[in-house]
Amino acid sequence: MKKNSTPMQTKIFLAYLLVIAVILVAFSLFFYNYVSKKLIQSETEALSEMNSTIRLQVESAIQGMDTVSNNINYSSLIKEKLNSDFSLDITSDSLNALSNLFSTVNGTDIRADQINLFDLEGNEVSYGLLTRISKVDTDSLPWFDEVLNRSGSKLLGTPQYSERMMNFYNWSISLYRTFVNPYGRTIGAVETSKSCKSIFQVIFKYQRQYEQPADVYIFNQDGVLVYPYDLEYPESKSYSRYFDATLNQKNNLTLKDEGAGYTELLNYSYSGYTGWTYILVQKESVILQPIHTMLRLLLIVAGFLMFVAIFLSYTMSKKLVRPIKHLKHIIQDMEIGTLGEKEDTSYKLNTLEIEELYQAFYHMSQRLKTSMNELVETRQQEVKSRSLALQSQMNPHFYYNSLSSIIVLAEGEQSEEIITMCRNLSQIMRYITDSSSMTIELRQEVDYVKRYLYCMKVRYQSSLNYTVDVDESLLDTPVPRLLLQPLVENALKYGVNALPPWNISVVGRSYEDRWQIDIIDSGTGFTEEAIEKINSRIAAAVSKPGMPEMHIDGMGLLNIYLRWRLYCGERMLFTYGNTEDGHGKVSLGCYYQPPTERLHKHL
Repeated sequence: MKKNSTPMQTKIFLAYLLVIAVILVAFSLFFYNYVSKKLIQSETEALSEMNSTIRLQVESAIQGMDTVSNNINYSSLIKEKLNSDFSLDITSDSLNALSNLFSTVNGTDIRADQINLFDLEGNEVSYGLLTRISKVDTDSLPWFDEVLNRSGSKLLGTPQYSERMMNFYNWSISLYRTFVNPYGRTIGAVETSKSCKSIFQVIFKYQRQYEQPADVYIFNQDGVLVYPYDLEYPESKSYSRYFDATLNQKNNLTLKDEGAGYTELLNYSYSGYTGWTYILVQKESVILQPIHTMLRLLLIVAGFLMFVAIFLSYTMSKKLVRPIKHLKHIIQDMEIGTLGEKEDTSYKLNTLEIEELYQAFYHMSQRLKTSMNELVETRQQEVKSRSLALQSQMNPHFYYNSLSSIIVLAEGEQSEEIITMCRNLSQIMRYITDSSSMTIELRQEVDYVKRYLYCMKVRYQSSLNYTVDVDESLLDTPVPRLLLQPLVENALKYGVNALPPWNISVVGRSYEDRWQIDIIDSGTGFTEEAIEKINSRIAAAVSKPGMPEMHIDGMGLLNIYLRWRLYCGERMLFTYGNTEDGHGKVSLGCYYQPPTERLHKHL
């Protein structure tokens, strides 16, 4: 089991809490999406209706100015007041007569605050808030030439600040049209103007009526801002983006202000009569303000519900997990000697399933005690039998080689060497046949290898050289009996297939993660066929339980591998192959940690 596994109580607690949280979040998201769509739809309809109302009332004021302009242009009574050259009579009597006529044309509802009539000579007759006759330079009037070129069609201006009318109003909008004589020839121009406050009074009323009204913008056909008209620096804010957005032919748009970080809902309509585009813009945050207020209330309620849910989840999970924790403590305190003890009936169980789990555990404990006793005894006998069997297979092999060496010495009549050989052989045989302990210290195994190599040195004389160099720190390490000698014997056996002198080296070193002993010969090394054969025999022995069948001849590597694997388990180090010079090399050793811990440390 992983050490970082989550406790069951935490999992149950989080599961309950997650279910409640998912329900609350899902409800909140559904509520927010549904209501927000309804609010936006309702606001869209309201903006469209208000846009239509503003456009109709503003254009009604413009139409009044246009009507006055047409009536003046087609009034025969007014044209009778012209001079014989169809120019304006600038006498005081003429002003009184024209004023009466202008008053009649303008009507009682005062469709134009100011009426100005100009002739081509620069004479001007003004009626309305300012009534007078004056002389003007038509070149100073930026609209005059354009009106004359329109052949009678109206020209609607943009809001203008008028200093001469500042006693009455500051900002006004004028409508211009040519003035013709009875024969249809253009002889001047008519200007009807009205204050912006009068024209846009429906907008002012709308803005006063609502706490957070939508922003209203009106542009002419050239994209020039008509309303708001009294901005000190209209270019400081990019109002043109609203007009540009209307070019996609959609009445309702959603705009994202990247700089300010908010979204706006835009509704617009176009008037073919004036050429103006009416735009209403409302921030989405204002539209959704009611739902945000409701969400804050909902969050308070949800917070309270979450607190109740946490309390209930914790209580229920603790109640469910408490008997399992009790059972865990029983299992943790269990030992082989306590298996099969009587059931503890002092602890009260709260659910039928937990009670059945307790009963099943105690029944399992009783059966496990019986099986454990049998298994422990069987495994002890099996391990001892396997180790003794593997060790006993080594004895005939060594006897055979030792007797062969003595025969060679006897044939050479080397009595002193025979005595030394027999003395060493006697100590070696005592070492081999001692079955009182299956493991010994490495220093005993190294001493045994030195005696063996001495015997071989007596046999081969100057043809054989050997070195045994093992770190002092490794000599107290426990190892199985007869671990190194078979490997040295194989190195000697296959190392003499080259020209003498033959070299055998046994080197033992301690490293950061392991200790290792290398047995290296000076022969021609392992062939590919030999390595494949050894690999297949080891794989077959590992895949089959029990002792493999092995003959005395050629069983060294497999024997050592099986014994070392049985002793070290996962920490075993055992390799065989060739050195860079092509000589045979077998290495065995032991890692200080299992593979999983070594990998975790490396990562």
